[in-house]
Amino acid sequence: MEIKKMNIVKKLFLAYIGLVVLFNAITIGTVTHPRLQLLVSLIVIAFMLLLVFQMHTRMRVVWWATFLFTIIGILRPFIEYMFSRYVPYIAETFYPPFTPLFAIIGFIIMCVCFGILTDRKIQDYFDVHERF
Repeated sequence: MEIKKMNIVKKLFLAYIGLVVLFNAITIGTVTHPRLQLLVSLIVIAFMLLLVFQMHTRMRVVWWATFLFTIIGILRPFIEYMFSRYVPYIAETFYPPFTPLFAIIGFIIMCVCFGILTDRKIQDYFDVHERF
């Protein structure tokens, strides 16, 4: 059962990567700094692919990295919203159109991953609660 749940997390991470690629394909012409946008996206994609390819190892560090990445994915829309409220003139430069739509879809994907990763059986599968 745990393997099936981790396969769901893998597929959701791959869907998130697809979402990042689609977001860049749609908005790259509207951003002020396209190279920076692509660099950050490539770093995120590379990190996510590393996690996807390492989930089968059942290493504790992979679970923690995946868990922290999902928390960042959940908090990202709130951080972007707060940034756009308090520093709107800079947010207009960094956030292209359609950012809220993609942020909401990413939020939903990461909430599902977070729910799966907090399952006690998944944590036991990765030996998260074992002492060093």
